[in-house]
Amino acid sequence: MKCPNCDKEMDNKTYCKMEGFYHWEDEETYYQKVEHEKFVCKSCKITYLDDEWKIPEKYNPTKKQEKTILFINNHLDMDIQPLTKHQCWLDIGKYFERAKRTPLHDDQYYIDAQQYYGMDESDFC
Repeated sequence: MKCPNCDKEMDNKTYCKMEGFYHWEDEETYYQKVEHEKFVCKSCKITYLDDEWKIPEKYNPTKKQEKTILFINNHLDMDIQPLTKHQCWLDIGKYFERAKRTPLHDDQYYIDAQQYYGMDESDFC
């Protein structure tokens, strides 16, 4: 797995742990072996643990970057996640000009016409 900040390969520190859970029907506590997926970047100290990123405060994106990524997502119908400042900077540089030229469009008429009249997208062009 690559670090979202520095694009270096992250160290794999996946581990197994015995976790207990209480079974309410027979009132017993059972233990099972659970594997936790963990990756750590040595240089940035960014951690990926079980589908969650733990990012130090200094690498978090600014409010302006988050709003710009939201603007890009809305205009280009994308799902870019703002994880780090560096990643936001790269994504903004890549997609911002195209997002500025793309107007927001209302798909509601298209969806209604398709549902009620059996039209497809070739009827709208």
